[in-house]
Amino acid sequence: MHDPLGTAVLPSDYQDETRQGWTWSADSEVKTALTIEDANGSSALSFAFAYPDVKPSDNWASAPRLDFWMDGLVRGNNDYVAFDFYIAPDSATTGAISISGVFQSPSVGYWA
Repeated sequence: MHDPLGTAVLPSDYQDETRQGWTWSADSEVKTALTIEDANGSSALSFAFAYPDVKPSDNWASAPRLDFWMDGLVRGNNDYVAFDFYIAPDSATTGAISISGVFQSPSVGYWA
């Protein structure tokens, strides 16, 4: 069961115990519960995930994908996106992970 969606806000600090607009992408194969948990003393968006034993050739096919939509959100003079990423101790002992921030501008119709 997901924690409440809440209102989209940046920066997302989850202090109100909601997901502040973060949800699973419709085409994400991962859709476990999105909850607010403690991570290193801060509230954080949390979900459980494990790659399949045999990964598909298309890495996107098994990747968890989150969406965030906020009306009126523009880049403005901002040049960076920053976030903290925590993995529970001893939950990942081998392998590698790639994190991609993807933005889609409705005015240009492509992924960047």
